[in-house]
Amino acid sequence: MRRLVLTADRDIVFVFGAGASYGAENVLPQAPPLGADLYDALATEYPKQWGVESHLGKKWANHFRTHFELTMYEEVMPRVPSLDLLEWHRPMAEFFARYHLAGGQKDMYSVLVSALTTSGCLTRVTLGSLNYDCLLEQAIAGLGLAIDYTCDASTSRRFVPVAKIHGSCNFIKDDLFSRRAYLTSAGSAIECSFRPLPLENLVDQLVEKFATYNSAYYPVLGIYAQDKPSIVAGAKLQKLKNMLADRIRRANVLAFIGVRPNPRDPHLWDPVAESRASTIAYVGGDAEFEALRKLQKRAEHLARTFEDGALAVVDVLPG
Repeated sequence: MRRLVLTADRDIVFVFGAGASYGAENVLPQAPPLGADLYDALATEYPKQWGVESHLGKKWANHFRTHFELTMYEEVMPRVPSLDLLEWHRPMAEFFARYHLAGGQKDMYSVLVSALTTSGCLTRVTLGSLNYDCLLEQAIAGLGLAIDYTCDASTSRRFVPVAKIHGSCNFIKDDLFSRRAYLTSAGSAIECSFRPLPLENLVDQLVEKFATYNSAYYPVLGIYAQDKPSIVAGAKLQKLKNMLADRIRRANVLAFIGVRPNPRDPHLWDPVAESRASTIAYVGGDAEFEALRKLQKRAEHLARTFEDGALAVVDVLPG
């Protein structure tokens, strides 16, 4: 039997995908969309920026519906100035920021984090999230715990490391007004710092930030395309990707909830394929599990839904 590493080394890694938020239950105004439904949800909520009569929609609406990531990577990114993409990401950030837990800690994120706390495993866990929404963080905060987005405070019991490797709707760049000119060509990007906005009243904060022309605030969101590149702060998100990849490679336990293995995202799935973890647990659909099994023969399918798997996954963790 392999010796467990020290608690401070965070030898347990959870990774949450869109299926986790979709199946979290007790989410308002409704469950966030999965990738296949994302374009229509954005087009309905923000018709001027994403609808069929918008610049994006007129050219690529049907392509987005068929394959959002591939269309963005092969058609949009090579042709559209990065500044336009940042403008379109503003409503996307507002869209994901509106999702919130209904309260009462009855959602599956809260159930899972509470169970990890009770079991004593939380101080050994790194939580990786591929989601733009902040439902996981709301659950953590609702249980009186603090969030460490840098994943540096690994020894503190009150700080839970959350690696949002594709960015987040509450990650915001400081004023970029003077640097807009550097983003007027397709494929352009700039490196910069960013900070997380508080979770409370997040939509109102974003609306206020995005309301004026003279201050150019933009969200730090990986483009929903191959490898999830970011126009701003790409190196800092890459640092988070590298950190999570390293912890996946070194982990004794891996747990995936609502994640669809995607070969176009090697920053995540190459480390999973290389992992020597003794326990690899999966919660999600049958097809997604079979895709994971192609990468990792040791993977075990615990449940199809987050509701059925939230406690089941804690049961397989080492004591």
